[in-house]
Amino acid sequence: MNNLKEQLKQELRSEAPFSEDMKRRILINKQPGKASVKKLNWQVYTVALAFLLILSFIGMTQDETMATKTVATLPTNQNELFTLLQENETVLPIIEPNGKLVVEPKPGASYLMGKQWMLANLPMVIEREAAIQVGDYIAYYGLSGVNVATVYGVTEDKVQMENGQITLNGEFLALPGAVKPVGDQDAEEKEIAKYYFGEREHYFKTQDYIDVELEQLRTNEYAVYSNDNGHTVKVINDNQLIGKVVGIQKLEPSFTLTTEEQSLYGAFKETYDLSLLLDVEPLTITKMYLQAEMELDYETYYALLTDRDPTRTVRANYLQRTQKIRDYYFTEDIQRLLSAYGFNGIEEGQFEQINEINGMIHFFPTSPTSTSSLETSAGMLKNEQGIWQPAFIMAID
Repeated sequence: MNNLKEQLKQELRSEAPFSEDMKRRILINKQPGKASVKKLNWQVYTVALAFLLILSFIGMTQDETMATKTVATLPTNQNELFTLLQENETVLPIIEPNGKLVVEPKPGASYLMGKQWMLANLPMVIEREAAIQVGDYIAYYGLSGVNVATVYGVTEDKVQMENGQITLNGEFLALPGAVKPVGDQDAEEKEIAKYYFGEREHYFKTQDYIDVELEQLRTNEYAVYSNDNGHTVKVINDNQLIGKVVGIQKLEPSFTLTTEEQSLYGAFKETYDLSLLLDVEPLTITKMYLQAEMELDYETYYALLTDRDPTRTVRANYLQRTQKIRDYYFTEDIQRLLSAYGFNGIEEGQFEQINEINGMIHFFPTSPTSTSSLETSAGMLKNEQGIWQPAFIMAID
């Protein structure tokens, strides 16, 4: 057993096998160069002194912040623990890159926790030179692509996972993904809370916990959450580090409704009379369907969904099963972003009728991701009235 632990320690410290050329090709865009300073004067020294004073203040603030991320004893009440994790979590803004580096994480290896778990695979904005603290998200080169994970320890820290709980320098780390649930939970509470705890599956990966005691972190080493083979913590170093994640890349939907489509959409919402959609183009109905989802108007969304069984029943059951998760976590900003990345380009799509009741809208996504060059299709079904209805949904987990 001791040999196994030592082997695991070494594996957790190993560097990803990437050449510099491969690293450059993985990144979406390059880090901009830094402008050089042309001349100095007495004002520079005044600013420098003020900057040092500011840094001293920031250092004290960071120490105080760190104190809230670790606790001597974890709450034994599940609701109190859940609240503590929410207070400590890092929430990334949705921002324009403005020349900053952007990376596209490898699906299944981007571990955003808490309220932004659904954004884990979207392009992320990176600051390569930013200071990194416990609780930050960082991007780094993993075994087969870009990984994103929470930092659980930095230089000179001592990090350990035991019985699913992570400790930092002898105290419990109160961050999403660093603790196990406490007490009994009913099925609904567990389903909502799993995005803060190690109970969540990542792309069907194991939920087993792997206990490990890391050696004290050396200079330019970071302890991060990992689920390569189970929930655990591992070490990455500066050779793997890309930088601190400072935001999710913003993208606006391109499939807006025309004036005529908006008028039809408004009329349909008043009565949900499907006969209003008779002879309406499948693409228009699909855009209305996506608009309802972006507005979190699930009643209209369900009304536009195919009414043909068994497809209707299967889709409706999934939507009903995940509705509480949507209600708890999804905001209009988040849904608009997901819809933009998933369906931008559909406004240029072409409808193909496959048989009497089956059809597809084929389109090329225009979002800035590696899959944007691949044709995508959205399924449609014609109901008994002869109206084409969307037969697809966006899975949320």
